[in-house]
Amino acid sequence: MTAKGLLTFLMVVLWVGHAQTQHLMLHVLQEGRSTSIRGLSVLDDSVAWVSGNNGWVGRTTNGGKTWDWQQVAGHETKDFRDIEVFSTDTALVMSAGSPLVILRTTDGGQSWQVVSCHIPVTYERVGTLSVP
Repeated sequence: MTAKGLLTFLMVVLWVGHAQTQHLMLHVLQEGRSTSIRGLSVLDDSVAWVSGNNGWVGRTTNGGKTWDWQQVAGHETKDFRDIEVFSTDTALVMSAGSPLVILRTTDGGQSWQVVSCHIPVTYERVGTLSVP
């Protein structure tokens, strides 16, 4: 092995060793919520929304230090598989299964309006959704 090859090998070994010594921290968002997080949408360094099963939606406006949780009234059995955030207070949440339900909030999740409901889900109907 040449000196250049040996030096390259040592640099890679040191870099991999350094990468493996960095510790990742996992923080529990909040205990006591009976949900499995399924969707995540991040607006910026402060605002993020998550969605889950049993109709749960969570929102942070301070980078994850605290979370506001709400179980969307009338949709307690829905499995919210995706959420899309458009501003601090505006988001869409989508349920899994058929019929597909899409809900919209413009007040930070305090109230939700049905945007679309009873749409049979088929692979042919995949497209884009426009929000005014």
